[in-house]
Amino acid sequence: MKLHINADDMGASSSVNDSIAQGFKKGALTKLSLMVTTPGFEEACEMIRIEGWSHSLHLNFCEGRPITSPLDIPLLVDKNGCFDKGFIQFWLNCIFSKRFLEQVAVELEAQMKKYSQAFPDQNNLSLDSHQYYHLIPPVLNKILYIIRENPRFTSIRTVREPFLILRSNIHFSIQNICSSNLIKWILLRYLTFHSNKPLRLSGVQSNRYFCGVLYSGNMSYDVYTAFKRFIEKRKFDADSAEILFHPGGASHEDEKLWDNQKDLLRFYRSSNRDNELDELIKIARETPVNEGKR
Repeated sequence: MKLHINADDMGASSSVNDSIAQGFKKGALTKLSLMVTTPGFEEACEMIRIEGWSHSLHLNFCEGRPITSPLDIPLLVDKNGCFDKGFIQFWLNCIFSKRFLEQVAVELEAQMKKYSQAFPDQNNLSLDSHQYYHLIPPVLNKILYIIRENPRFTSIRTVREPFLILRSNIHFSIQNICSSNLIKWILLRYLTFHSNKPLRLSGVQSNRYFCGVLYSGNMSYDVYTAFKRFIEKRKFDADSAEILFHPGGASHEDEKLWDNQKDLLRFYRSSNRDNELDELIKIARETPVNEGKR
């Protein structure tokens, strides 16, 4: 059985693109998620077209600049025109400010349009998002409304992740689960539960199971094998399950891209990203998984 193994953040920078490309070339990835707002977008599109890699839109509301002019969406950006809202603040603004949500819809439509125009010959497009903003209920509702007008999008990532304990490495499990990852896991499971009905009513598909939050930043061969066993025991089609890695990191030369967002700089420069690439290669040695061309 072969699971969908996804790499997020394609397009973030040239060096991130190269790192993800390594994962494909080693036979370790089946899919990637592509940001359209970031400096490496055009290069990433060219790589995808040449190699035929399977891909999704990676909506972005928390890194760098929007596609829309900051003058048209001033509530979403800071004085420098960069996204500046964390997950909870973004969610609250969506609930309590109609004007904020309207501006979110403008940028949503712009990103979805740019992605679909980049791949005009492809249908059955899918989407997810940087830091899971797409699962915020008002945002998801806006996405589904746009999809009704642009039915090329047919699938959205959800985060129905099992609570996996690695019996082979209990200490590693405790280290990861007893962290902010657990809070994210609970929150995203809750949001996924509430996404089921609107997705079903809209006829939009989603993955049955997901893995990548509880062990975020430390995804490994052992996590992959535990998730694979979980799916096999339940006899679900592997096509309904997705596991997420963040393989490889940004180069020193690309650090300037995150000068004003130090948390993202730490995220992209973390040695854990290189470790995750190594773990992916270990998976590929056992069973090459790269059959992800569209």
